[in-house]
Amino acid sequence: MASTCEYRPQYARYKGAKCARNVAGRCAWVETPTLKACLANNS
Repeated sequence: MASTCEYRPQYARYKGAKCARNVAGRCAWVETPTLKACLANNS
């Protein structure tokens, strides 16, 4: 898959977020309470 490497302001909510393997073995964002609150308030 190709990427245009564009940065969008909404990506800032993931700054400091952690990426780890999920139950399916794929890399995914760990949904911490802080990240969940940010996503809920800034959607």
